[in-house]
Amino acid sequence: RFSSHFGFIRSYLEGRTATPGAPPPADGGNPVGTQITPGRPVEFSVGPVTGATLYSGANSFRVEVPQGATRMEIKIASAGQVGFLVRKDQPPAVVGGRAQGDYTSPGNTGNETLVVNSGSTPPLQAGTYYIGVALFTTGQQVSATLTVDIGTGGNTTPPPGNPPPTGTGPGELQPGVRTSFSIPAVTAATLFRGQQGFRVTVPQGATTLQIALQTQTSSADLDLFVRFGQDVGLESGQVRADFTADGPTGNESITITSTGSTPLRAGVYYIALGVFTPNVAITGNLLATIAGGSTTPPPTTPPPAGTPPAGAGTQLISGQPRTFQTDPLSVPTLINGANGYYVQVPDGARRLEIKLATVTAGTDVDLLVRRGASPSAIGGKLEADFNSSGPDGNEVITITASSTPPLAPGAYYVALAVFTKNKAVQGTLTATVDTGTTPPAGGSSNALRSGTPARLDIPAANSAVLLTGAQGFTIQVEPGTTRLEVNLAAANPDHDIDLFIRRDSAPAVQNGKVIADASSEGNSGRETIVITSDSRPALQAGTYYIAIGVFVTGTPVTATLTATASGGGSTNPPPPADQGDPRSLTSGQARSFSFSSVSQPTLANGEAGFYVDVPENAARLDVKLETATAGADLDLFVRFKDDIGLNGGRVQADHVSEGPAGSEAITITRTSTPPLRAGRYFVGIGVFTTGVPVSGTVSAVLVRADGGGAPAGSSVLVPGQRTKFTLPAVDNTTLFTGDFGYTLVVPESASSVKISLAAETPNADLDLYVRRGEPVSLVEGRPVADHTGESERGDETIIITGSSTPPLQPGTYYIGFGAYTTGTPITATITAEIQRESIVPPLSSAQTLTFNTPTPFTLPAVRGATLFSGEAGFRVSVPAGASTLEIQLQSVDPLHDMDLFVRFGKETEIVEGRPVADYASNGDTGNETIQIPNPRPGEYFVNLGLFTTGTQVSGRVTARLTRAGSQMQEQSGLHKLTELEGKQQEQSTELPAGSTTLQPKQTGTWQSLISGGKAELQSTQNKQIVVEFEPQLRPADKRLGEAKQVR
Repeated sequence: RFSSHFGFIRSYLEGRTATPGAPPPADGGNPVGTQITPGRPVEFSVGPVTGATLYSGANSFRVEVPQGATRMEIKIASAGQVGFLVRKDQPPAVVGGRAQGDYTSPGNTGNETLVVNSGSTPPLQAGTYYIGVALFTTGQQVSATLTVDIGTGGNTTPPPGNPPPTGTGPGELQPGVRTSFSIPAVTAATLFRGQQGFRVTVPQGATTLQIALQTQTSSADLDLFVRFGQDVGLESGQVRADFTADGPTGNESITITSTGSTPLRAGVYYIALGVFTPNVAITGNLLATIAGGSTTPPPTTPPPAGTPPAGAGTQLISGQPRTFQTDPLSVPTLINGANGYYVQVPDGARRLEIKLATVTAGTDVDLLVRRGASPSAIGGKLEADFNSSGPDGNEVITITASSTPPLAPGAYYVALAVFTKNKAVQGTLTATVDTGTTPPAGGSSNALRSGTPARLDIPAANSAVLLTGAQGFTIQVEPGTTRLEVNLAAANPDHDIDLFIRRDSAPAVQNGKVIADASSEGNSGRETIVITSDSRPALQAGTYYIAIGVFVTGTPVTATLTATASGGGSTNPPPPADQGDPRSLTSGQARSFSFSSVSQPTLANGEAGFYVDVPENAARLDVKLETATAGADLDLFVRFKDDIGLNGGRVQADHVSEGPAGSEAITITRTSTPPLRAGRYFVGIGVFTTGVPVSGTVSAVLVRADGGGAPAGSSVLVPGQRTKFTLPAVDNTTLFTGDFGYTLVVPESASSVKISLAAETPNADLDLYVRRGEPVSLVEGRPVADHTGESERGDETIIITGSSTPPLQPGTYYIGFGAYTTGTPITATITAEIQRESIVPPLSSAQTLTFNTPTPFTLPAVRGATLFSGEAGFRVSVPAGASTLEIQLQSVDPLHDMDLFVRFGKETEIVEGRPVADYASNGDTGNETIQIPNPRPGEYFVNLGLFTTGTQVSGRVTARLTRAGSQMQEQSGLHKLTELEGKQQEQSTELPAGSTTLQPKQTGTWQSLISGGKAELQSTQNKQIVVEFEPQLRPADKRLGEAKQVR
């Protein structure tokens, strides 16, 4: 948010007079600022500046709010990064390093809207309001337009000519089923009720009703109104409702409980929407959730076992693809519940496979599966049993008896997490349940025997055909198999035939596209598919169906089909792709190995080793060893011309990688010692782990001098996976990029990227460089990169977020290395971590905190230690790139004893008698402070624990957000924010008396911490032991019947 910038700037504000680029002062420089006439836009220019700058004092604006005004809307529009602060009776200022204002713009994007009304904190009042403009764009002049609109009770009703659209409602909401709506553009604030509204029926015995409004249209401002027994009213511009949620966005939530001050009742609740964003069509949805009671009469007979409840979504039938299409979404969205899917798994099922295949290019969709309940999002975090989250829209989840949790009979719910914005997504979902029965109808009786070629005589065809089902083939893969290779070779290599493989069902044609797990579709008559545990989907035991696509017309085709399943615990490596020497490595293809347990360190060479042939034009050879056995210690050896040997217990090799784990890498170039040469290189593995079988993969990648030879994606980093590499020795400082570098594909949904470099070679000096869109280069002796990690060590980290310079964007990032250590090869690891945007905020009735704006509260008298949550709690949304989140609790009477709890993603709760929170400040007064360094982006929940009994307690809660190493001072009416050069200095913050940070409370045992419940506190101190709390809507933040005006 805009306000979060002010506590972080690392230098002081220096005074400056108005410049030609500043807003012109009114009345000959009178410090009251420039007068704004409501409804009339004001154009101005600011800048250029060298750092973020606040224009205040004589350079601010002012607007007069008359008596009877009910709403003030402030809008700024600019192509630059501009925001604003608003303050009543005096211009915004900076005191003690923090900006002082009553309100701030939601952000600093340059297109910001702020609405102030009677429900705001502080509420709108008659008088003079000052607006200070903040410029964050440096080095250029920025033009902007500022508009203030003021509404009064006499003009808040919809103007003639703009009636609400006709409807057939009110629409009936089904509990647990999300109902979508579409609202046409309006020219003024409009209330949608009656025929354009909604209603929900609450049954007898219900204890909680929650109504959640979500809006897909960005920047839309919608409010939510609920009334029992009759429709929401509008009298003289005043909304008549029992419950109101009137935040500044389009996402609102109201929770009504049976223990609240206005308790939940059985009957009909009417729902209306107030639209405050003009000239924009708005889409969204409403979800009503009811706890307790029964929405339908009990069935006369019990439902079948595993029957999903109402609102479970669309059922998937085993083996039948189900098409889907999403609407364009403005935020990452989880499609679940009634909008999701489910599949029934019967008793005796051996395997469940769910495949997601999108046909829309450039999409990022994840697949989630959960047994017994639909996947959900809590605090922006996805909750599911299984999650496949690749960078595109093609995902596979396989569940068997060996999965965690294991496959069990019942309903499995399927949800889609759509991270692609503003684009409709199309695709298919296919669930396949393997019950262990015979192959499905249409399956082939042409079973292949592993390693035995089968001859194919295909008659001439008039058009392209797919030989599948009864005309296809099958191969049985037994448990323990580590590799399946299928080769198709036409007698005439010019005949174009393709190869397709699918597990448990035959490949099929759908919408002109072959549906298969793997395919090889070259333009010749020779095709090969290799499936291992590293493939997607991974190799598993079962029946694999093979189909052949014939694109030759008018002539018969003769070919040979060979399927080879290998592994299964054998200590020998699998056969190579060319059916030749079983030790041969093919560039870019990982080969699996499995060794029986050994009783002493053992060298795997000879028949148990590998080799790779290097051609004359090769410039680089990469050999990598990856171990699948946890804790295994394996070393890697490479030798030219002669096999790896032993002499007096010492390994004879030209190149060695001897780390403490099982992941090793060797890179050989023309500058290595000894240098790369054309000919055969032998690869051996040293096994130092005794007593357990060891398995893994070994691979070789050849790069030609002309840059070719590396398989596509061979240097692409996989997020979350550590990759080991070795750079050859150099004689002087060298930049390694191109074939020696890596790339990282960043999806649209990414909110931050962290790239970590760790050198394993002692005393190595290795720097890290990252550049988007093109490789890191060298110009006049300096690396050209967007982001750098430079020190005198070999461990570097680069973090890129939306607030970085340049900011994080989707696309390909290139990674290069600067080697400053000469005369020795450098071995290191590179790891990339991508944090994705929160998928949807959690639903909660907690009050939203605005940064730097104290929010008042009043808590009722209690008879024992009480936690205030739900409607009596708070929440705050933290953006990416923040360095510190501070939550401060201040009581009107500091002798009152209150504690402060903060938790990410969900509210504080009681587990085994103790409060469960991420952070706590638990002194013996009413003033507490929590500071959270480097907070994660997302929702933080703030709850208060009250220990003082028998009296009403009041105070305020303030949330502040800062950026690293910043402070502010004030000198005059113009405030300039400039970053300090050099490294950031740590700053200490003196906490209020009695506050401690991040420490659990040790004074007693909480038995319960839930609003509406009872609890006991066992303690040796003078704190009461009985808790009874009746949650209520507080006048300070829930003004029933006093919503902002709708016109």
